[in-house]
Amino acid sequence: MGFLATNYNIGTVPSLIVSADSNPLNVHIHNNSEHTIYVGGTNVTTTTGLNILKQETEEFYIVPGDQLYAISNGDDRDVRVIKWSR
Repeated sequence: MGFLATNYNIGTVPSLIVSADSNPLNVHIHNNSEHTIYVGGTNVTTTTGLNILKQETEEFYIVPGDQLYAISNGDDRDVRVIKWSR
C-alpha cells in the first residue's frame, strides 16, 4: 500500500478513521477544524480520548489489527488522515 489520504467529517458519535490492517501503519491526523477532536478506541469519548487541538497534526504508529476512532463535541469537524504501511 502506498500513501492513502482521506477526509472525514467527525461528529458526536465515534467514527472509524483508521481501519485494521495486516501491516503496521504510520498515520498522520490533522484536525482541520476550529474545534478539538478526540481519538482512541471504539468507545472513545470527549473525556477519554487523546485530544488533537484545532489546526494541529499528530502522528501515530498503528500495530497490525488495531483501529483508530475519532469523536468531537459537535458536528462537521474536518479531519484529514494520511496513512501508509511499512
